[in-house]
Amino acid sequence: MTTNLDDLLPLFLSEARDRLDNVSALLGRSGHDSAALQQIRRQLHALKGASRMMRLTELSELCHDAEAIVDASGEGGSETLVSAMDQISAKVERLATSLQGTGPQAASATPSDPEKRPAEAVQPSVSADEGLRVSMESLDRLADQAARLRVMARSVERTVEDSFRFAQLAERGVREGRAEQVLATLATMLRQLSVGLERDQREMGVLADRQLESLVHLQVQPLRPFLFGLARHARELARQLGKEIEVVVSAGETQLDRKILRALEEAFLHLVRNAIDHGIEDTNDRIAVGKPSKGSLVLEASGTGSMVRIKVSDDGRGIDTDAVIEQAIKRGDVTGEEIDQWSEEAKNLLVCRPGFTTRERATEVSGRGVGLDAVSDSVRSVGGTLGIETRIGSGMTVSVSVPVSRRGERVMVAEVGECRIGIPSSAIRKVSRLAASDLPMTIGQDTQEDLPGGVESATGALVLADLSQQSSDYILLDCQFAGRESTLVVNSVHGEEEVVMRAVPPVLGFPPVYDALATMGSGRPLPILSLQRLEVEGPPEMDVDATHSQSHTIRVLLADDSPVTREMIRRLLEGGGMDVIPAANGDEAFEKLMSSRFDCLVTDIEMPMVDGLELTRRLRRDETLKNLPVIVVSTRNRSEDRLAGLEAGADAYLAKQSLDAGELIALVKRVGLGV
Repeated sequence: MTTNLDDLLPLFLSEARDRLDNVSALLGRSGHDSAALQQIRRQLHALKGASRMMRLTELSELCHDAEAIVDASGEGGSETLVSAMDQISAKVERLATSLQGTGPQAASATPSDPEKRPAEAVQPSVSADEGLRVSMESLDRLADQAARLRVMARSVERTVEDSFRFAQLAERGVREGRAEQVLATLATMLRQLSVGLERDQREMGVLADRQLESLVHLQVQPLRPFLFGLARHARELARQLGKEIEVVVSAGETQLDRKILRALEEAFLHLVRNAIDHGIEDTNDRIAVGKPSKGSLVLEASGTGSMVRIKVSDDGRGIDTDAVIEQAIKRGDVTGEEIDQWSEEAKNLLVCRPGFTTRERATEVSGRGVGLDAVSDSVRSVGGTLGIETRIGSGMTVSVSVPVSRRGERVMVAEVGECRIGIPSSAIRKVSRLAASDLPMTIGQDTQEDLPGGVESATGALVLADLSQQSSDYILLDCQFAGRESTLVVNSVHGEEEVVMRAVPPVLGFPPVYDALATMGSGRPLPILSLQRLEVEGPPEMDVDATHSQSHTIRVLLADDSPVTREMIRRLLEGGGMDVIPAANGDEAFEKLMSSRFDCLVTDIEMPMVDGLELTRRLRRDETLKNLPVIVVSTRNRSEDRLAGLEAGADAYLAKQSLDAGELIALVKRVGLGV
């Protein structure tokens, strides 16, 4: 080939794949639809002409032979045509492989003609990692949005400068003894600042949403070519195993994020291999049980809102659920008493346990127990769920539901004991309250005392709530996932947040029911609950002390008689990811400290009834509270005031006049986590 033709090879491969995808979509109709045959003939003729132009002789001959099959198609002709098309597809993918391996070193080691390079055992390609074509219109739109965001960022920068200037004016005014005038002026200035911030925030939110939508549009790709690649792989594998199958692909215009699809490639190869090798019977066995001699494999994709569901169905042996349960009990995965409480869907998912298999002999393709557990892990890693429907002797359907694109995701932030967890909002159908008296008494406090993340089954509900807190009521979350329904009981909920998810680092030691870690808008880490894994894995044995610093939210009691000061400090601390409970004086603070658990006390000195110094002394005399960290934040800034605070037992003393938000947050985190 000449250099010019080498340069055209990527374009040729793109055209060839498009034409082969079109043919694959028409093959199902080719046995009874003359119009479909005519369209297939046109696609093959065009591909043959392009192959000849590229001097790809072997490929053009394969296309010519396939055309002859189309011309002679009659009874049984479609099966021969499918086999011919698989040969053409395999040839195109070998050309693509040779192109990827072309380079200074590869060029000297292999013939220049890709068709004459050594033929390797190349599987039909199902890769989602192809080149990305971007239109100039899309690039212009992204550039325009980025420029507008930059302008808005400059506007916010000026607002930040104004806020610092206001703070300096306030500090000067307080020192000059004109607090009331300063407060009135500051209120007016802050109101104007808030109006501008609200306008900028709203516009930036709209721009950010548009930017994300544009990027997601560039990232998604049609699922149909991917499923056609899986179909070719299935047919080739069936031929190797001496089985007859018919593959049906149904994808429509369904699209999926390239990154997600790339992460699931191996998972779907596992599913197809299991269906062909482990599921669909040999021809004689199928005939013996009254089935058609040819097995059926259906690859189907559909989209609903922000989710995509991909199904791999076969009409083979199916799974013997009773045998699965028996094997699981033998392995110690579950007890007979536990399994009686499980739904059929949860029982079917036992085959996703690591190393699980009911097959006595491993083959080159499957049966080593490394398939469905790997599939389940891959699906969870991209924020999806997996479901299995099966009936022995009738076949099996594996459903994979994943988000169209995994960027920012909405989660319900729930409180479980002293921890906060995230539950995917897409799975929650209803939120309601449950009075403590209505919670089944079969679950005692002792069961939950050492398991703030504990799960017990009761009247169809999974109870995550820490019952030792004696809450006046609890929250019920009705969830639906992977076609199943479940109800969770938690202590409380704090609304929804849009978060960015990441895989949980193993070093954190989280139980396996938490399959992702999110970063909230405040920067606080939030473990994300996997509903599917929760139902299958059962109660997590969380060591609270071991994971305290990673999952525990610092709980601060803030004592100050000034509503304005309380509100300002509360916002500072909550902005640092903490829970803040206010108290208006020392007496109220002491009562709250005696009735609930806190990690730190932040207190003013000058308060009515009981001041901050006396409150601190009380804590140091109390056996249960003597070790609670205390931080004094006061307008008193003389040396003798600081000394008095430290002598009373405070761990730190900060002056309000020069209060630095970063310093306060860092100090509370340090003493609150005991690090």
